[in-house]
Amino acid sequence: MQRVSNNVNRINGLSVFFPIDDRIKAYDSKIYYNRIEGEFRVSKPRKAKYFSIVLFEKGSGYVQIDDTIHTIQKNKVIVVFPGQVGICFMSEDTLAHHLMVREEVYEAITCITTVPVRKTRPISSFDITNEFFELLRTELLAIQRLIELRVKGGEELIFSRFRTAYLILKTKCMNIRTYSYSEVKNPIVTKFIELIENNYKTERRVEFYAEALRIQSSYLTVLCQSSLEISAKQVIKNRLIQEAKRLLVGSDLTIKEITYELQIGAAHFSNFFKIETGFLPKEFIKLRAKGL
Repeated sequence: MQRVSNNVNRINGLSVFFPIDDRIKAYDSKIYYNRIEGEFRVSKPRKAKYFSIVLFEKGSGYVQIDDTIHTIQKNKVIVVFPGQVGICFMSEDTLAHHLMVREEVYEAITCITTVPVRKTRPISSFDITNEFFELLRTELLAIQRLIELRVKGGEELIFSRFRTAYLILKTKCMNIRTYSYSEVKNPIVTKFIELIENNYKTERRVEFYAEALRIQSSYLTVLCQSSLEISAKQVIKNRLIQEAKRLLVGSDLTIKEITYELQIGAAHFSNFFKIETGFLPKEFIKLRAKGL
């Protein structure tokens, strides 16, 4: 019997791109494994909130991600990034392994920072050899088993397996051209980014940068939304978070010393980092260590 879904499936309030049911396996609401079987159709576009890897053992149909249609077949891998939009149709004989990872966990383990999806130009579909299919399936099934067992120390093993799966895709398949601020065409936004680089540790007010550029703060935000798809204030925050992440995992500084370096109060830094990344600084350090 065909399953047709025009309603958005949700996990913890976040919409899910592919079909899910009550058999889905979850670990601490961070990583989910789901076995996809049978016919399924989504005709109303959905926006992905999770990073997803879908490994097809068999089946036919298609997955349309943004403006590109990807056919479903044996030994096909489809990767969906948070923010991408799509629809899908899967045939009755479809069998696939579906791994979903919360965006903040994906960013922490892979050390990739969120940028506008349209700027990353990711390749979302791969045909792989039997050898790499078996390698990837082994990792996904191991994650499924670890989630089911809920063994002591399982989180570290699960994150390690996810990173291995990610590296298999990245090394052998994924050719993602990372977006760079150097590609910004608008000269005012380019100058804004240069000003941030020189002042973000001491100045976080949009008004400061707008005055330096001799434009209104509201206009600067409009330009940033157009060029970067985020507000001017968020551009400043992103630079601060980028530096905080770098110092947390790439220096010998303590968290207290990092707050001095970034000129943020210790209590405010923890709250700010939590709001922007989903983790407290200590949690981020621990998670990155598990992903290495």
